Amino acid sequence: MKLNNKNKSTHILLRFALISALVTLFTACSDDDNDLAIEDKIPSVEPIEAAMKTMTPLGYAASMFMEAINEPANTLCEDTVTNLCVTTLEIPFDPQTLQSFPVPLETGGTAKLAVAGVWSSSLQGGSVEAAVISLLFLDMKGGSFGFPTYKISTIPVSKTSAGVTTYYSTSDINVDKDAPIDVIKAELSNLSNDDFNLEIDRLKELLLDISDVVELNYEKDYWIVNVEDSDQNPTPNNYFDDLYSLSGGGVYIDVGISSGLVYQIGLANVVMGNNCTLNPSAGSALINELDVNGESSTSLFSLGSVMLDFDSTCDGQAQVRYGLGSYGPIRDQRVPLRFNE
Repeated sequence: MKLNNKNKSTHILLRFALISALVTLFTACSDDDNDLAIEDKIPSVEPIEAAMKTMTPLGYAASMFMEAINEPANTLCEDTVTNLCVTTLEIPFDPQTLQSFPVPLETGGTAKLAVAGVWSSSLQGGSVEAAVISLLFLDMKGGSFGFPTYKISTIPVSKTSAGVTTYYSTSDINVDKDAPIDVIKAELSNLSNDDFNLEIDRLKELLLDISDVVELNYEKDYWIVNVEDSDQNPTPNNYFDDLYSLSGGGVYIDVGISSGLVYQIGLANVVMGNNCTLNPSAGSALINELDVNGESSTSLFSLGSVMLDFDSTCDGQAQVRYGLGSYGPIRDQRVPLRFNE
């Protein structure tokens, strides 16, 4: 589940190369850039779209799973060897009636979220406070076009006073399209008590490590997901009013035949809710982009950096704190996010 040494080294090298190149480039901006329309100065916010369309269905499924295993009939199991229970939950997906998370996903006629999870039965019927789950997108797709999500593996989930919290990294996401739910159930069945506790402890450590400062989260390689009931009076069975918050950072790589894109992004307290499905209603984002184009005769690459702030104006846009390189120069202007195009 965790990044291996090779992946960590690649991540660090990509980050170093991107930051170094950006620092070199941002001492000057061309006149041509100044003449571009505002919407053309934001080449892509697709990594943010991918993050929003991964964390919201994950948080939604985690919330439903924790509620399901806390039903009185489900809090005990007969496994007396490991004291770990394993079960599955299927969540049919109907955009008209059953979708309670605030992002549209690409779906087919039999779309559903399938969750397999494991939790400890040691409390003998008391409230289950933590679980480890895996999530499948069946006949549907999370993430974005360039960064799809079909499966998220071995994710720790913890109950909070307001909802649930979890985390994932890019190494937990894969494209095993339409894998059987029995596969992830079997994977989780192999977890020992020590494995389970390590996952939960890891979540606790990352909750202490995450920052409210986007520039610090840019250095992370994981995402913290918080799901909270937005009502003052708790409505645990109503997921429509939940708020989904994402903080963290990651590297996204999009490689074509003759070109490639590398994004390093950081988010801090970026909130999505059904009160606005066009854009996040709070939080900040930092994107650095390296675009390597092998077909260009004038330059081998282009670079850009942009800092975005999100607010409660539900117009599908974000406020640019600053944009440099291929993302600018712009400052203090609103730009379209184009999440749903």
